[in-house]
Amino acid sequence: MWERWYWIAYYALYGFLALTTLLALFFGDPAWRVRALEATIAGLFGAWHYYFQGRSPDWFYSHLGIRVSYVVGIMAFFVVLVNLSDQYWLLAFMVYWQAWTIASVASSAVLVVTFTLVLLGSQGMGFTGSEGFLNLGLVGVASAVSITMGLFISSIIGQSEERQRLISELESTRAELADEERRAGILEERGRLAREIHDTLAQGFISIVTHLEAAEESGVNTGEARRHVEQAKQTSRENLAEARRLVAALRPEILESYSLPEALRRLATRTSEDAGIPVDLNVTGDPDETPQELQVTLLRAAQEALANARRHARASRVDLTLSYTTDLLLLDVQDDGVGFDPTFSERNGDGGSDGFGLRSMRERVETLGGELLVESDPGSGTTLAVWLPLRASRGAETGSVGT
Repeated sequence: MWERWYWIAYYALYGFLALTTLLALFFGDPAWRVRALEATIAGLFGAWHYYFQGRSPDWFYSHLGIRVSYVVGIMAFFVVLVNLSDQYWLLAFMVYWQAWTIASVASSAVLVVTFTLVLLGSQGMGFTGSEGFLNLGLVGVASAVSITMGLFISSIIGQSEERQRLISELESTRAELADEERRAGILEERGRLAREIHDTLAQGFISIVTHLEAAEESGVNTGEARRHVEQAKQTSRENLAEARRLVAALRPEILESYSLPEALRRLATRTSEDAGIPVDLNVTGDPDETPQELQVTLLRAAQEALANARRHARASRVDLTLSYTTDLLLLDVQDDGVGFDPTFSERNGDGGSDGFGLRSMRERVETLGGELLVESDPGSGTTLAVWLPLRASRGAETGSVGT
C-alpha cells in the first residue's frame, strides 16, 4: 500500500512543477533571462527528483543519507524558484510533502518547521501587500496540511504493517499447526502399523517356528521330512527377523534421535508449554541398552497419560518417574486431576485421546510380559504405573526362536 502512495507523490510533484513553471513563464517576469533561469532551475529540480525517486522505492529507502540528500536538494531548489517567481509558491504543497520521506514522524515534523523558518528568512520582508499575505498563507497552509497528511499516512502505513505482521504470524502459526498435525498423523500411523506387524506377522511366525520344532521333536525321522521342516524353520526365522526390523523402523521418530529419558523429558516440556501444566520428570537408575519395543511402549503410555491429564483430568500438575532396575523398567505417571473410574472406562471401551486407550495399552504391556496398573477415584487424581521385564525382552531379542 505504501508503494502506491510513493508513486502518487512522485508523479504529482511533476504535475505541480510543470503547472507552476508554465504560470511563471506566462505571468511572471517577462525578461527572457529570468524565464530562462526559471526553466533551467525547474529542469534541474525535475532531474534531481527523477535521480533520487525515479529508480525504485527500495533503493530510495535503502539508506537515510539518500533521503536526506534528496529532501535538502528539493527544498534548496524550491527556495531559489520562489525567489524568482511568486507562481512557484503553489509548489509548496508538494515540497513540504517530501519531508515525510526522511524517517520518523517526529524528525519529519521538525524538518517541516525548520524549512518553513528558512523559507521565511529567505523572503525577508517580502510578505507585503495582498499577494505577500497570500503567499504567507500558502506557506502556513502547506506546512499544516503536510503535517496533518503525514501523520495520517504514517498512521495508515503503520496499521497496514501491523496487519501484515499479524497475517504473517497467523500464517506461520497455521503452517506450524498443519505440520504438527501431519507429524502426529504420521506417528500414529507408524505406531498402528508397528502394532499390527507385531501382533499379527511376528506372533504368527513365532507360532510357526514353535509348531515346527514340536513336529521335529515328535518323531519325524525321514530325511525328506526333516529337510522340509528345517527349511520351514529357517524361512520363518528370516521372516520373523524382517517383521521385527519393520517394527523397529516404525518406532516414533523422537526415539531415533534421543534416548527414552530424553524423549520423555521433551514430551514433558512440550506438554508444559502447550497446556500450561507443570510436568516434572524424575529418572532413577542407570539407563542401559533397553529393547526398542519397551521404549516405544513406555513412550506411548506416557503420551496417553499426559494427553488424558491435559484433556480430561483438568490436572494442575503431573509427575513422571522413570526407573531402571536390574530386571524391570518402570514408568509412573501421577496427576492431581478430577480422577475417574478405571473399571467403568475400560468396560465402556474408552479408546483414549489417540486411539491407544487403557485397554490397548494394557494389552500391549501384557504382550511384553509386563503389567499396567491404574489407580484413580473421582476427585482424587490418577496414577498410572507400567512395569516391563528387561531380561525377558532381551532374551526374546537374542533367542534363537524369537519367542
